[in-house]
Amino acid sequence: MGGFTILTRGDLFGNAQTANMISLVHFILGKDFLHFFLRLLAVFVYALGTAAYVMIKNKTDWNIKKVSILVDYLAVVLLGFFPESMEPVIALYPVFFAMSFQWNSFPGNYGYASSTIFSTNNIRQTTLAFSEYLCDKDKKHLHKMWFFLGTLLGFHTGVAVSWFAAKYLGYQGIWLNGVILLAAGVFVWLETSHETRNEKTKLPVRTAVANIYK
Repeated sequence: MGGFTILTRGDLFGNAQTANMISLVHFILGKDFLHFFLRLLAVFVYALGTAAYVMIKNKTDWNIKKVSILVDYLAVVLLGFFPESMEPVIALYPVFFAMSFQWNSFPGNYGYASSTIFSTNNIRQTTLAFSEYLCDKDKKHLHKMWFFLGTLLGFHTGVAVSWFAAKYLGYQGIWLNGVILLAAGVFVWLETSHETRNEKTKLPVRTAVANIYK
């Protein structure tokens, strides 16, 4: 999603808010009030994604990961029907919401906090873990390194797909996200099945999740 929006929507990154908020300050200082309010609304939409996650998690018994994948699908559908001439920031509102929701729904695993929607901290954690291993040779650092390195690999595999999608399909390449989301849905279904099965046999849920990756 992030790679596709950068390539097709004015070099804008819809997965995070840092660049958007920098532009927000630039526009208010430059007295470009229209684009300032468009960017400010983008911040609100991103925050709304986090608020929606909290409300659904606390007020329903829905599987939040499944809900997140459905939210991503809705964002893909909306982007697929948005016209090419649409103001890029407005076109990214569904992405701002969906990526905020996804970040909270998939916060990490094995006790590691890991973002699925951007890479800065994942690079940091990979480097820290490898450096720690060089210092004390404790293999637990290698486990952490491979976890974050695997997250980076998954993220940038998606970036590679976005490049081919944008190059050969243009704006309609957004529909390829549906294939990736289908794969994510299968993994979530497998995880849920393991959790349900092990709850019945009184095994810890963490054991069920770990078995998926064996």
